[in-house]
Amino acid sequence: ALLPDYPDLRTCIAAHGPWPFKEFPVPRGLDMKEGECPYPPGPYALGRVYVYPAKLDGLGLSLPEALTCGLPAVVPDAPPWNEFVTEGGKGWLVPIARRGAREDGIAFPETIVSVEGLVAVLRRVLEAPAFDLSYMANQAWITAQRKFSWDSFRAGVHEAFGVNEQTLLIDETTGAVSEAPLPGL
Repeated sequence: ALLPDYPDLRTCIAAHGPWPFKEFPVPRGLDMKEGECPYPPGPYALGRVYVYPAKLDGLGLSLPEALTCGLPAVVPDAPPWNEFVTEGGKGWLVPIARRGAREDGIAFPETIVSVEGLVAVLRRVLEAPAFDLSYMANQAWITAQRKFSWDSFRAGVHEAFGVNEQTLLIDETTGAVSEAPLPGL
């Protein structure tokens, strides 16, 4: 739907295996990157925007990884994705066509984005001024550093367990819990 208007559009799918849809040829304008990628930034270095129209996923690590690498993201407008990305702040939200229980009984609901909504959002992405993309990339990176760094994780653990500048040590034999100071704090 986008290639007629954007004939030079390049997309990339990073995967651990070959193109999975044997009945369909690899679409024009799509690069397949196969195999293991060094992290970070791995495949994130190949793009300027991360598109994640999830269907059967809870959250997945790739969204926080992409934000940490400074990529604004296109995600479903449903939890948990819209808890990480705000419209116009760190990316774009795609309207949901349908949500429902999965047939396999896994807790995360099946979330299907609107194809028309996805195309409309991608058009907005492609037509966004470079300044907007740079601003969003910066916001994605700053937020990721604040929310996904080891320092923020440690602070969250301290808050959750009521420990201040300490770490909890658990004796593997007895299960006893004690506190020890964290070095450098």
